[in-house]
Amino acid sequence: MDVDLSAYVAAGYVVTKPVPRESNRSPELLSDTLISLAPCIAAAVELSWGWDDSGRQRALAFGVPSNKLGALSEWNPRDDEVGHNGIFYTIEAARRFIAEFLPGIDEIALLGIGLGVGMVDAFLVRHAQRASNQYGLYRFLAARRALEPGGEVLGFEVASCFPGSQVGHSWLCNMIQDDVAREFGIRPGPYGLLTTEADARRVHAWIAEDEERGTRAEPEPYYPWLLMRYPTA
Repeated sequence: MDVDLSAYVAAGYVVTKPVPRESNRSPELLSDTLISLAPCIAAAVELSWGWDDSGRQRALAFGVPSNKLGALSEWNPRDDEVGHNGIFYTIEAARRFIAEFLPGIDEIALLGIGLGVGMVDAFLVRHAQRASNQYGLYRFLAARRALEPGGEVLGFEVASCFPGSQVGHSWLCNMIQDDVAREFGIRPGPYGLLTTEADARRVHAWIAEDEERGTRAEPEPYYPWLLMRYPTA
């Protein structure tokens, strides 16, 4: 996929896994396997996994070996390495986590997240004044860094951001892919991702027309995120 990476600002890196598409989630439109930033579709590494029994159970379900739970509870990354809800600030920090806690899991996806340069100012204005902004997506976008080289462009996901530090819901969460296909002829590509920036911006604009009333998607601000996949080692 041909994308000019200089037109995007990095929003961070996440460690997740491809997941099977639910059987009732538009089988005629979506591929059998999805990649998503939305936690209600695909789990991702969380900073809080080692803090309590619930988090440790989520870690086990993701693939962390039981003999690593003790080290996970003691995991204390620097605040310049990882932020709210597992937004890694460097690929190196994400790879160190994978090597330490997820050895030998082939399906791990190390994703880079990008937002179009022209949308960054509006994002920062919208999500200012939030205490959580010292972590996560806001902090990374405010730094205006480029996405690191060496990744493969997977596509685009239109997903919400609330309250500025983490991704909330994907456009797929509300099953509006069927409406979008009827209205605009836009069909997702591999992993359920949109294949062009133009398609992602059209879906984003259509959701934005609802003015967060919650009838087209969740009542949250949505953005067209670029997703890159990087080698895990």
